Amino acid sequence: MKIVLVNSTISGGAATACKRLKSALLNHKQNISIFTKKEYYQKKNHYLQILSNWLSFLFFFGERISFFRFVKEKKYRFAFSMANCGADIASHHAINQSDIIHLHWINQGFVSLQGLQQILDLDKPIVWTLHDMWAFTGGCHYSGLCDHFVNECGECFMLKQPSIQDISHQLWLQKKAIFSSAKNNITFVACSQWMQNQAKKSSLINRFDIVHIPNAIDTKLFKPYNKAETKKRLGLSIHKTIILFAAANVHDYRKGFGLLQEAIQIFKSLYPLSSDCIEFAICGKSQVDLSLSFFPFHAVQFGNVQSEEEMVALYNGADFFITPAMEDNLPNTIMEALACGTPVIAYPVGGIPEMIDHLQNGYLIPDISAKSLAESIHWAINVDKENDSLAKNARAKVLENYNEEIIATKHLSLYNNLFSDS
Repeated sequence: MKIVLVNSTISGGAATACKRLKSALLNHKQNISIFTKKEYYQKKNHYLQILSNWLSFLFFFGERISFFRFVKEKKYRFAFSMANCGADIASHHAINQSDIIHLHWINQGFVSLQGLQQILDLDKPIVWTLHDMWAFTGGCHYSGLCDHFVNECGECFMLKQPSIQDISHQLWLQKKAIFSSAKNNITFVACSQWMQNQAKKSSLINRFDIVHIPNAIDTKLFKPYNKAETKKRLGLSIHKTIILFAAANVHDYRKGFGLLQEAIQIFKSLYPLSSDCIEFAICGKSQVDLSLSFFPFHAVQFGNVQSEEEMVALYNGADFFITPAMEDNLPNTIMEALACGTPVIAYPVGGIPEMIDHLQNGYLIPDISAKSLAESIHWAINVDKENDSLAKNARAKVLENYNEEIIATKHLSLYNNLFSDS
C-alpha cells in the first residue's frame, strides 16, 4: 500500500505533525512519502517536491496579494486563505500511483480549490487531517466566536466590508459544490475531540466520516532530563521558577503573547514580593528584544529555535511551559512539554483541555483574562518543587495517548479499511 502525505511545507505545526506521522509509519515498514510545495529535503526518497522555488513564491504571492484588498486588519492577513492559486498536484506520478492520499495543511498557494476538485476526481481513498478549521469554513483557519460555518459563511468579521455575499460566502459556495460532487471517499481526521465536534457541526462536511486520531510524538526524543543541570547549561537561574513561552512567531495574536505581557504587569502589582522568584525563557521569531523591552523582570530570549534537540533542552530547563493561546487545536508545544515532564499552563480552548488535567499535569486557567493568567503564574511559583507528581503525570499523559505506536496503529487501521473498500 503506497501512502502519500500532502503538506504545503516541511516547517510549522502541521508539518511537524505530518513528519512525525511519517516516522511512526516508517517504523511499521510502510511505503510512505511526504509531498510538499517548496522546501526540498530528501532522505531515502521520503520527501517529494512539486514546485520550483520561484513558482512556489508566485503562487504564494498571488494568493496573499489577492486577499489583502479584503482583509480588515493586519493580524488577519494569514488567518484566512482564499485558495485561488496552487499547483496541479493531481497529475503528479506520486499522487497517481498512490493508494492513499493523506492531505494535511495544503494552503498558502499549494492546493487551490480547483486543485482540490482534481484530487477528488481521481476517485482514490482520501484522508484529510484537520489541523485547523479551514476545510469546513469560508476561508478562516479559526472562526473565533463566529459560528457561521455551521450553516453558511458570510458576514465575516475578518473582512473590512463583511456582507451576506462577501468573499467568505463565495468561497463557502465553491467548497459546497466540491464536496457535494465528491463520493464518500473522504475521511476527515480530527486531531482533537474539539475539532471533531466543530467539524460535525459544519454543513459542508458533516455527511463524511470524521474520526478522532491525535498527533504523534517521539517519546524517545522528547523525554525528561536533569533539570538543574539543564538550567545551568542554558544559562537559566537554578533557584528561580523558570517559565517558558514558545511560538513560531511570538507576535501571532492567536498565541496570546500580548495577554502574557499584560498578565506579568498585573502579577508584579498583585504579588510584588514574588517577582524575584520567577524568570522567563522565550523562544520564537520576534522583531524586538523582548527580554529588555517588554518584561518588568528578568527574561532570557532564545530566538527562533530550529532544532528539536534544542527545544527538548528548553522544555527540560523550564519548570513550567505557558501558552496563553486564545485559539488552538492540539498544540505540538504542549505535547512536547508534557513528554519532557514539564507541566503546562494554558487557557481551556480548543483541544487543550484534552491534554491538560487541571492540577494533575498542569493548570487550566478558568477564563481568558490577563488577571487569571497572572494568578496561574502565582500558583506555579508556589507549587512544591520537591513533589514530582506533576512531572510524572505530564509524561504519563503523553505515553498513554500520543506515543508513535498508538497513533501509527490507528492510522494504519483507517488506511487498511479505506484501501479494502476501494
